[in-house]
Formats: sequence, structure tokens, C-alpha cells
Amino acid sequence: MCLDVLALDGKSNGSCRHRDVLRHLNLTDNEDAMTRPGHNSPLEIELDVLLYAILDVDEKRQQFVSYLWVDMSWQNDDLNWNPDDFCGIKRIYLPTKLLWQPDLTIEEMTEKDKTLPSFQLMVENNGTVMLRNDMVLVSTCRMHIYQFPFDVQSCTLSFKSVTHLDEDLQFVPEKDPMWNTDWSRRMMQAQSEWLFIDMTVNKKTVDNFGFNQSMLVYTINMKRRSALYIANLLVPILFFFCLDLASLLISHKGGEKLSFKVTVLLAVTVMQLILNEILPASSNRIPLIVVYCIGIFGLMMLSLMETILVMYLVEKDNEADEDQILSDDFGDKLEKDSFHNSCRVLRGALIASSSLRCRSVSDVDLHRGTSRMSKNNLKDKINGNEVDLSLCNLTEVPVRELALFTKATVVDLSCNNITSLPPEFCNLTHLVKVDLSKNQLTCLPDDLGNLTSLQHLDLYNNKLTVLPVSFSQLRSLKWCDLKDNPLEAELAKAAGDCLDEKQCKQCASKVLQHMRELQDEVDRAREKRLLREKGLERKREVKQKDREAKEKEARKREKAEEKEKRRKEYNAQKAAMAAQEQQKKKNEEKKKKNGLAADKKAAEKTAPKPRRSLIGLVFKLLLLLLMGLAGVAAACRLTDLKKEAMCVPVNVAVDDGLSWAKEGVVRQLVQNLSSAAKEFLESTQASKN
Repeated sequence: MCLDVLALDGKSNGSCRHRDVLRHLNLTDNEDAMTRPGHNSPLEIELDVLLYAILDVDEKRQQFVSYLWVDMSWQNDDLNWNPDDFCGIKRIYLPTKLLWQPDLTIEEMTEKDKTLPSFQLMVENNGTVMLRNDMVLVSTCRMHIYQFPFDVQSCTLSFKSVTHLDEDLQFVPEKDPMWNTDWSRRMMQAQSEWLFIDMTVNKKTVDNFGFNQSMLVYTINMKRRSALYIANLLVPILFFFCLDLASLLISHKGGEKLSFKVTVLLAVTVMQLILNEILPASSNRIPLIVVYCIGIFGLMMLSLMETILVMYLVEKDNEADEDQILSDDFGDKLEKDSFHNSCRVLRGALIASSSLRCRSVSDVDLHRGTSRMSKNNLKDKINGNEVDLSLCNLTEVPVRELALFTKATVVDLSCNNITSLPPEFCNLTHLVKVDLSKNQLTCLPDDLGNLTSLQHLDLYNNKLTVLPVSFSQLRSLKWCDLKDNPLEAELAKAAGDCLDEKQCKQCASKVLQHMRELQDEVDRAREKRLLREKGLERKREVKQKDREAKEKEARKREKAEEKEKRRKEYNAQKAAMAAQEQQKKKNEEKKKKNGLAADKKAAEKTAPKPRRSLIGLVFKLLLLLLMGLAGVAAACRLTDLKKEAMCVPVNVAVDDGLSWAKEGVVRQLVQNLSSAAKEFLESTQASKN
């Protein structure tokens, strides 16, 4: 077996290698290394759990998915050495299969961790062994959803040994829970829809099949983010309830109010279905949000029943008014007849007036070429659950009137002049049998599939060429007749001849199968189009990202070039200043040499001349000092050094000097300097002579 271990201090000869420490510990031949340390007393395992991410919380399946870091450390007295004997090596890293390690398990774990375990552990010179693992943990978590979506959940993770008793192993927390909480908050990478609150730890001893075992229970507390549920669930249901209350202002005449209330009630039902998909069925208490939805649903149901009762009473009142008007019309004619004769005459008059009214309506419809069925006229056509509107010369279907009679499930509209069905016809979901034979239909509405209760459909002798794709949704259709229609070839082949009852049933099944195939083709085409659009969108995003990356790289390159240019300029200025300093030093040395020679000659001739030469030297030094100060001021004001701390007082002094110069002192200073320069020139000429 080969062990590739690197020394911490970089030495590789003598006793300065990890291999020497390993040979000293004799791990390869020592069988005690594979057994539990501390055979005479319980071994303490210091355990630390850190939460790195909350990946998922599934309320329906009661699961909690998290990403954890688990640290363990224990003391092994057989693994110690003196660091001074091995060049200061205080720790080594060994493969996990060389040493004993605790058989740790988590009681709530439902799926085996798919991440690879750590292959190495750390051993310190005092015998401390440390092992760190990271894992994606799928565990069970009892959800309390009574206050959903304002609930706070607590999920526990119970760590214990698989086989060792509490007499052998004792698990203790390594760090304070507050430290774990603070670390987890700082390093949290993902929290899904949850907000991490804190983490607590509790040590206890459990009885497992009659054996006591030490256990550490970590409790993770988290709070749900409820803003999205409030905006998407609670507020819309409240808005639907307000709409239902506003419907009290709608008139009871017609069926608009009833259909509106039913629509709003169905919308609340859809919200309840969405809520049912989120909440688990194992809850012991009914959640408050469910009580909220049921309460609003019950109030809306009572409002709907009130509307139905009011419409029924209004209809009864209208019928009573009509009967009273008829009795008043015939009362004057029947005053002289006996009671029995008057009853017979009244009954005959009522029958005659009803037939006369039907004939007059039919004559008007024939004259206009269209039909407008009133509620009373349609009521005369109803016999049980059947409505016979055949041979009425209709050009359109009285949908509004049919919608008022939900018990009329069979409608006969044959032998009319109907050319198309209005879209509202598809809302008559109570229809079971419809006869539209011998009309002028050229097309059917696109939402025909909404008639889910339709079992019998007769379209014989019309002008249909195709059927809508939603025809495939008529799953209750058992009988269909499409004879004498200019259908497309494939549809006509599927429809067949329909010469008897059996063939018409086969027509229904085959046409449904054919339309389902067309529906599948349409769905596949739509999916391909969506995939193509997504692919194009993805390509555009990739191009946009490439363009942005190129622009970013170009900006980065420009900044680097500009920075390099400024660096070169700074280096050039620095080199120029250094050259100037060297030149100044050379000039000063020459001046010093010339000054010494002049001093010697002056000492030989006369005594006053040395004083003049000393004055000239001091003047030169002052001049050099002024030049140096001017150079420093120029460097601090004209170069990038003006931002340095050393140049700040220089710039302040220059600014003060310039402001002082504006007051007229410059002229006097220039005059003094010019007179001093003249005296200096005269003294130098006199010294030369």
C-alpha cells in the first residue's frame, strides 16, 4: 500500500517526513488502530453539524432536503508523538480505512447520501482524530401546517451510533448552537421559499431494542416566506368574494346573474384544488387557510341559492300575472253563461289563444326569414326533458332561452335554416342529445368539446367539410351521423356510411379517434414550435452573453492599456526627476570644488575676500534649495504624486504662497533678488581680478 503524504514544513530527509511519523505510529501492522480507542471507558465523540443550504421542503411527502457539513473528532491515546522529534510536524492526514471511525447514522434519513464520503482524516500529535463529511440529506420532517402560509417548521436530525451502546460511545456537541446558527446564516447558499431562523442541539439517551444509546438531536427551525401565497391565493379569493357581493346589483331578469355567480364559485373551487395540491392529507387539524376558503365558499353558495330562489319566485309571479290578464279578457264575454259552460269556454279560449299565438309567431318568422324564440314560446315546445324546435324555420339557435331550462337535455333543431352555431351554444353543457340534421351548417364552433355530457349528435345533410379539433374532447359521445356532408377524404373515411344504429355508433368512435389523432398532431406541432422558439431565445441569450463578454473583455483590455500607459508615464517622470537630482548633485560638487579653490586664492591675497566667497557660496546653496523646493512643488502639483500624503502640505504651502503673491509682495521680492544677484556678480568679478 502506497501513502502519498506531504510534509507541512517542506523537509524530505531524515525524520522530517510524514512517512517517518507513520512508521513511528506503526499503523500498517497495528491491529489496535482498527478498534475503538479507550476500551476501559466511554469514548466521547465531539459532533458538529453546519447547515449549508436548504434545498427543498416537500409538505406533501413530509420530506426535508438539506446540504450539511458534519465534523467529528475523538481522542486516540495510541496516536501521539513529539513534534520536536519530527521537525515540528504537528499533524498528518491519513486514509480513513487505516483507522477506526464511528459508525454514525441519522434516524430521519430516508434516502442514502449520494455524495462521496471523505477519504482522509486528520491526526494531531496529541492523539486527536478529526473527520469531516459533507452530505445531501433527504430526511423525514413532521409538518405542522395549521397556520399555513404563516407557519414555522422544525425539522430534527438525530445522530447516533448504529451498534455501539452508551457505555462505549458518548456523543457531545463540539461548539455552542449559537455559533452554528451564526455560521449557517453567513454561509447559507440557498433557502428555497424558507427563511432559516436558528439551530438547537439536545443530548439524550434512547432505548433501542432494549439497549441504551447516546444521541444528539439537532433541531432546524425555519419560517415560510408567505408573500407569494398572500398575493396568489388569499387576496384573489377575497376579490372573488367581493365580486360575488357586487353581483347583488345585477338584475334578476335573464340568466346573466346566475351564470356570473356560478363562474365565480368555480373560480374559488379552482383555488381550493390548488391549495389541496400543496397541503398534505396527514394533517391532524384543519388549517386556518382551509377554514377561510370553506367559509367564503359557503357564503357564496348561500348567495347562489338566494339568487335561484328569487328567480324562481319572480318567474312564478310573472306566470300568475299572465293568467290574471287572460282571465280579465274573457270575463266580460262569459258573464251570462253558467259556471260549467264558462269553464268549458274559458278552457277552449285558452287553447285557441295559445295555438293562435304560436301560429302568429310562426307566420312572422316565415315572413322575416329568422326566428327569435321567447321564453314562453320555448316553454310551449318542451315536453318532459325534450325540446322540439324542428320545422320552425330557424336561422339561429335560441341559446339564451335554452340556457334557462337546464332539465331539457334533448334538443331537436332539425329541418331549419341554421348556418352556424353561436359560441354560446358550447356553454349548454347539460345537453345529452342534439339533432341538427337537414340544416345549412358550414362549420361548428371551436369550443364544441365543452359539451362533455353530449352522447347523441345528428349532423345529417349539412354542408360541413371539417370538424373542430376540440371534437376529440366529446368523450361521452356514443352516436353520430355525418352522412350527406362534403367532408374531407380522411374524415369521410372515418365517418363511414351511418346506415344503421351500429354504423352510427362506429362512426362516433372512429371520428373521435380520428380527431384525437389530429389533436395529438396539433399538440406536437405546438410543442415543436415552442421548442423552436425556446431554442431561438436560448441562442439569442447566448449571443447576447458573448457580446457582453466581448465588450467586458474589451473594456478590461482598454483599462489595462490605460493603466500601463500611466505607469510608463510615471516611471518616465520618476527617471527624469532622478536624472535631475543626479545633475544637481554633480553641479553642487563642482560648485563646492570651485568654491574651495576660490577660498584658497582669496586667503592668499586679502582677508576680506574669503567673506565675499562665503556669501556667494551661501547664496548658491540658497539658490539650489529654492530650485529643489520648486522641483518638489512642481512634482507634487503636476504629477500623480499630488494624491500622496507627503505632497498634501506642499500643495497647501504653494497655494498659500500664490495667494500671498497676489497682494503685491512679488515685485519687492524680485527687486531684492535682482539687487542681491548684482552684488553677487560684482563680487565674483572683483575676486577674479
